[in-house]
Amino acid sequence: MIADASNKEIDRLNARAQHLRSERGELGAREIYLTDTHYPIREGDHVAFIAQHRPPRQPRVENGTRAEVTRIGRNGTVTLTLDGSEREITLEGKDTDSLRLAYAQHVYRQQGATVERSVVLTGGWQPARSQPTSKPPAPAMAPTGTSHATNSAKKDKTPTGSRASPNA
Repeated sequence: MIADASNKEIDRLNARAQHLRSERGELGAREIYLTDTHYPIREGDHVAFIAQHRPPRQPRVENGTRAEVTRIGRNGTVTLTLDGSEREITLEGKDTDSLRLAYAQHVYRQQGATVERSVVLTGGWQPARSQPTSKPPAPAMAPTGTSHATNSAKKDKTPTGSRASPNA
């Protein structure tokens, strides 16, 4: 599992992870390109649904569900095995557009996942300059041990440390 917050970085990391798996011979030769991605999906890839899917006469598949591509047919069909079950579904045509590679995902999609290994990337996508805020800065805290004495002195209009002793 690789987690990041930028769509651009997630796409780049997914393509890189897929390339590494392909170099190791972990992915099949058949592939299919998806709309709005610069990478294909291949047999053996880990994918996630980015929208709810309602296959006919079957229970729906929720947004965020992860799966493994088990077969890509010559006619462009994609067969998936859903994570956490042995359930298989087959997608074709525009239905495949609801898939993305799932090697890297947004942090919120990874919450609650049980994995053997994870990598969290931070900072590269964030803007270099600070953003202005409409809220005024929070008041400074008084040094420890002086807030009570300072408040009492202001009420009495007597500087701290110059009070006369009650016995004097």
